[in-house]
Amino acid sequence: MDWIRSFSLRLAPSKGWAFLYALICMGGIFYLSSLPGEKLPGWRPSDLGSTLAHVVAYGVLGWCLILVFYRLQILGVRMWIGVMVLVLLYGISDEVHQSFVPTRMPSIGDVAADGIGGLIALLLWHRKGLEK
Repeated sequence: MDWIRSFSLRLAPSKGWAFLYALICMGGIFYLSSLPGEKLPGWRPSDLGSTLAHVVAYGVLGWCLILVFYRLQILGVRMWIGVMVLVLLYGISDEVHQSFVPTRMPSIGDVAADGIGGLIALLLWHRKGLEK
């Protein structure tokens, strides 16, 4: 897993790149949220795949936000709190956005899955001792 860290840090050699990746990830999530349910590729809203998609998408967002915090030298508990607050706020705003999209409904379960994705990213970061 050490290759993930070195690859991530090479991809985001500066604060600007880290911010850009986070914004691209947020844009991708926003785009997928704006699609009506029947236009989503391959699953129905009740499928486990939908929950897994939330965990993965917000895990990637969490990782991008970790890179932003890392490049800003905001580490430790402040990084954990900042990443989780931003992931959950974006998840909540995503659910509000979905409430305006035909055939889509907001779900507190989706926000929970979003938080789990962000938490997994933080745990992977912490497990590798990358906070230092």
